[in-house]
Amino acid sequence: MASVQEYARRVNPIVSCVLHPSRTTSIDRFLKMMNEPPTSEAFVKWGLKNGKRKQILSDGINSNTRNSLSIAAYHYKRIHDLDHSIVIALHGLNLRANETVAGGDITILNAEYQAFILSCRRCLDQLTYALSSLYKNECTSFRKFGKSISNRSDEIGLSEDLLATYYRHRPNFDGWLMKDGDDSRSIRDDLAHYKSISVGTLNVNLNGISFVGTDAPRGKPINRHLPDLIRELFLHLSECVEGMVGVTTDHFSSYLIKNYST
Repeated sequence: MASVQEYARRVNPIVSCVLHPSRTTSIDRFLKMMNEPPTSEAFVKWGLKNGKRKQILSDGINSNTRNSLSIAAYHYKRIHDLDHSIVIALHGLNLRANETVAGGDITILNAEYQAFILSCRRCLDQLTYALSSLYKNECTSFRKFGKSISNRSDEIGLSEDLLATYYRHRPNFDGWLMKDGDDSRSIRDDLAHYKSISVGTLNVNLNGISFVGTDAPRGKPINRHLPDLIRELFLHLSECVEGMVGVTTDHFSSYLIKNYST
């Protein structure tokens, strides 16, 4: 046991990215529903009739969505740490009052920015696939989730609250992860299909550092501090997962107890 603990102490800081418990409250509640009374036995019985759906639902929430949310958090943290490292590296740089130094290769920051955007959308799509299993559906696009379940049979009594939660959170991703309106592409669409997106050009003056020309949705102030800009998107992602998994857990628990408890 001592060797296992020492192994974890040495290796975990290198390879692990653990989400704050507040980011996984609903996912943890769903896991508890699966594994602890009074719902664990009922969940097993439901799974005997719905084997594939059970697998998609349980893996989709407890493994895939959780993991993709953790990866998005990791990329956010990397961008935050890189930004901080730039500030430290430039401390004491001798600049005149009106002087600005700009440019340079920022491939590493661009790589993290691109990975962050893709991981956010991947998280939402994997959550969509998991929850769609409750409707005997295999939707894999968060953008289409509302329409995909709106006319499906709702044996659990979940749809009204789940759709309300979905439509409350969805606008937060317009422009970032899905197109805003009929004619404009999202940042994610540009990255996935059309072009390489960038954090912009690094500018340094006596007021600090900034990135000019950041690829961001229309209407987002481009002079915002980069970690603050993407932190807002990560918080929207986390809150969406929390809300949609939470309302699903509430309704599904009641359904299991009512229909599958002995």
